[in-house]
Amino acid sequence: MIIKNRISKIMVVILLFFNYALVNAQTIVSSLVEFREAVQNSNQNIILESGDYYLEDLPSNSRVINCTGSGNTIDMTGARINTLVGSIREVYFIISGDNNILRNGVVEDFYKNGLDEVTDFSAYNNDRDNLAYGLRGDPIMSITGNQNLVEGLEMIVKGSFPYGYGSQYGIGSQNTFGLSKRCGILITGSDGGGIGNTLDGITMYHYAFGHGIFMQSGASETTIKNCYIEGRIRLSNDIYNDTETYDLPYITDYKFPAGDGSWRLPFEESYDIPLNHVYPLSEDGIRSYNNTGSVTVENCTVKQMRGGIRLYLASSATVTNSQAIDCGSGGTNYNMPAGGTIIGSSGNFTYAPLSDFRLSRSRQNIEMTIIPSPNAIGPHNIADILGNDHNIIFHRIPGPLDLDEERAIVVYGDNSTIVNETEYTIILESGATGNTVSSCGLVINNGSNNSISQLNDCDTVPPPSSSFTPDPNKTYYIDNPYHNLRLASNGSSEDAYTTSTQTTGDDVAWKFVAKGNGSWHIQRAAGGTKPRLRTDNSEFADMQATTNSGTYTYYNFTQGTSANTHFITLPDGPSGRQRLQIDNSGLVRFMSSSLDGTWESFSITEITPNNNGSSTIVHITKRNATGFAVDGMGDGADGQNVYLWSANQNNVNQQWIEIDRGNGYYSYQKIGTDYCIDGNSQGANRQNVYLWSCAQDNQNQHWKKVSVGGGAYKLIKRNAPGYALDGGSNGTNAQNIQLYDALNTSQNLQWIITPIDDIKAPDVSNDSKVILYPNPVINTVTIKGAANSIIRIYDINGKVLSVKHISNDIETMDVSSLAQGLYYIKVNGDTNVSTIKISKK
Repeated sequence: MIIKNRISKIMVVILLFFNYALVNAQTIVSSLVEFREAVQNSNQNIILESGDYYLEDLPSNSRVINCTGSGNTIDMTGARINTLVGSIREVYFIISGDNNILRNGVVEDFYKNGLDEVTDFSAYNNDRDNLAYGLRGDPIMSITGNQNLVEGLEMIVKGSFPYGYGSQYGIGSQNTFGLSKRCGILITGSDGGGIGNTLDGITMYHYAFGHGIFMQSGASETTIKNCYIEGRIRLSNDIYNDTETYDLPYITDYKFPAGDGSWRLPFEESYDIPLNHVYPLSEDGIRSYNNTGSVTVENCTVKQMRGGIRLYLASSATVTNSQAIDCGSGGTNYNMPAGGTIIGSSGNFTYAPLSDFRLSRSRQNIEMTIIPSPNAIGPHNIADILGNDHNIIFHRIPGPLDLDEERAIVVYGDNSTIVNETEYTIILESGATGNTVSSCGLVINNGSNNSISQLNDCDTVPPPSSSFTPDPNKTYYIDNPYHNLRLASNGSSEDAYTTSTQTTGDDVAWKFVAKGNGSWHIQRAAGGTKPRLRTDNSEFADMQATTNSGTYTYYNFTQGTSANTHFITLPDGPSGRQRLQIDNSGLVRFMSSSLDGTWESFSITEITPNNNGSSTIVHITKRNATGFAVDGMGDGADGQNVYLWSANQNNVNQQWIEIDRGNGYYSYQKIGTDYCIDGNSQGANRQNVYLWSCAQDNQNQHWKKVSVGGGAYKLIKRNAPGYALDGGSNGTNAQNIQLYDALNTSQNLQWIITPIDDIKAPDVSNDSKVILYPNPVINTVTIKGAANSIIRIYDINGKVLSVKHISNDIETMDVSSLAQGLYYIKVNGDTNVSTIKISKK
């Protein structure tokens, strides 16, 4: 009995060993023919011996390696599969079985002429057989099975058409010259698989137009970890070196297509290829498409691709300890699906936003570090936070503060909690409500019902105690926009007072004097015996001599309740009397620094010739259709359209008061009205532009003048810097003016801005048709024969004191406010100009 039991045990062990050997049979192959056959079997340990292999060694009609077997471990350590560009036009490495492991090895595309890096894009794209030869959109590797693992693989991807222009000539069916992309790795469930696959330790150098790693319909439970994907970028200036008649930029007259349905030649809409712009030459690094399930990305880096980690179309996604840098120009470094999570990751904003929250996906949980981008170009923001109910934390990296960065983190959605540990500004747009923001950087709240607080632990990030930094060599108005009142002092009284925001002159001009501790004294610029604003520890403001310089007299400035407003606070002032306020009666008071409402919010505006009683009147014509100008139609009303009309400087509908809003921004007020050119809230391609009641703090009416050479400017919307004023193609009467992508270099977005106002004392010239009486003048003057004219009154030095549009043939003007002396009245009519000297008694 004991002997039988021992024999039985021995037989069981032998059978188990035999079955194990069958399940894990080792197959060593030394050719691609053998390799292709081996991977069609299952439960093998397959070793491709070290060495170089060439896909061309396979018959031309069967060069696809399809791993149809399951349960295989495929070891390619030391092996390199080289693929001649032009030798195959379809995916050539497929894993369609299940539960396979593919380890190590290199898959590299190479060119017949030995070219390593493309620098001559002209010659490259002209050789469609040997160089610019793609896979018609296919990847090198496709994973269609389930539960497969690819780890340690290196890929060098080359060969596509066109290459060197990014996405500018199209990405899909809408394209200009046809497409033959070449991608890296695709995971897809198109054949019923695509579930539970993992990519680990993939290194991909992507030098073709196409995606790096991407997922299509049916792919789910995908894990991508420890991967590195790098593309190439090209400076747009280099594109102008493609000068052969067969070069794509030459054929398109160095223009890129713009708009929908305009990809084919001749372009319906286009723009000049911009200078000093960078184009990534590939598509996205890690990308999901429609009907993809969950995706997990861990410890990955994507660099210089069009988009970094773009998973917004997945059903769910988690990204941890990853980095996306220098991606963009048509993409973004990150975007996530609704409910997506980013943890411990980082990115920059050199060429595109850190994230664009594509399609306003909501409920995202994000914790990431913003990398400074001192060489950033383009009008994009640091991040565009769309959607609602996010929880977001932005960290900063150690190092010097990036205090010169003008871009901001812009919030459009609602009910998000944002902790900003960086020095960068956050802007809450007008539609943003219910957000809770804690920030080391400045917060500009244009929205409503948002809760704003200052973080205390900001390390080397200074609190935004300088929401406004005065220039001691300039003078300013201090206004309360809520009450529409202006701070004033006569220089001799102890009482500060308020007056209309239309008031100019010495009483309302203030200057700031540095205390030397980071704070500022505020005092009447014209001086006086009591020019300095202070508190005397009572409710009402006090004016005293400049010998008063203690803790009751110096101020800091922090963000007010709305954009471009500031709280003015005595940081060391007496308790309960630290914050400046104008109350409902117009009284100037000092109250508790805990008060943070509209009564305590002040706009501080530099006094320039344009806002101190002088006006620069301009005529704005379209650069590539100079016979047409910006026209505001007759009179003015909220929502009244702005369009092109035949250019005529004497047409009052085309005359605009250019108002300097500071920092290179201007508003354009229609002459004779209180209406300004307004771009509406936020920004979008073809968003309409109209007239709206002028408001100093309405950034929809602020336009940055950006010189584009030749005396022309782009007018870029201040609170939507991705969009500029666009006049459409060519020009015709009543052609609409709209917003369009500010990166577009078409002359449709370029404007010639011509002053039509004199800035010196005008020469006297009296047209006999214009009669002015009485002269000398006491209180009123009557002007006859000046119907439909612009009347300007100048002082003897040429300073414009008032501008008025009159439509009647006989008009009476009140000049009682003018001091006694000599003045000029200039009448600009439709067909003549008259200048008459008057004497004011």
